[in-house]
Amino acid sequence: MTIVQMIVDSILRILHKRSVWKGIGALNAIGTVFGFMWYRGQVDHTLFYLRIFVPDSPVAALFFTLAICGILWPPASHLLREAITFLFALGVTSLFQYGLWAVIVLTDGFFYLHSLPLEGVGLWFAHAGMLIEALVFTKLVPLCTYKPRHIATAFVWLFFNDYADYVYGVFPYLPRFSLLSVITVVTPLLSVVTLFVFWPSTMSKLSRKTFS
Repeated sequence: MTIVQMIVDSILRILHKRSVWKGIGALNAIGTVFGFMWYRGQVDHTLFYLRIFVPDSPVAALFFTLAICGILWPPASHLLREAITFLFALGVTSLFQYGLWAVIVLTDGFFYLHSLPLEGVGLWFAHAGMLIEALVFTKLVPLCTYKPRHIATAFVWLFFNDYADYVYGVFPYLPRFSLLSVITVVTPLLSVVTLFVFWPSTMSKLSRKTFS
């Protein structure tokens, strides 16, 4: 076994620990609160029936946080367990899309402005973490069994979110507003990419008993 394989195996063993997942859930919960605070001004100036589509990343983190809670402490009800699975699918796909979206937009902003404020740098790393988190906890350390219907539902959510963002103008802040025409096209394409990334993961996943 090579050193690289040993390192990877050690990381995977760490990621299977319940305490790690509790910490990840706590971090996502903190990110959810911070995100809703970040979008508060925009939400206040948005029509009430469109407000759910404004804080994209915080809602994604909320989905994932609730899913983690349901996976760690599974409910007895079959209906609630199914709801947790939908939340997991919504969470990972949303984390991936909006994490990737923000990384693209903020990177463009950096090259356009030749710098980013400290807050922008923090947002870049936070959203890169969202992107990595979604891939790690479905591809490397999968924890929830989800089926095509769950991913299909997540895709519908992403599509309607894209529609609301760019038809009704509730999209997140852009460091370079002239990028809007490009982002309007790129964002739905990211939804399609997200579908193709996560569709192959509709297979057997690890069960709760694999936690240590």
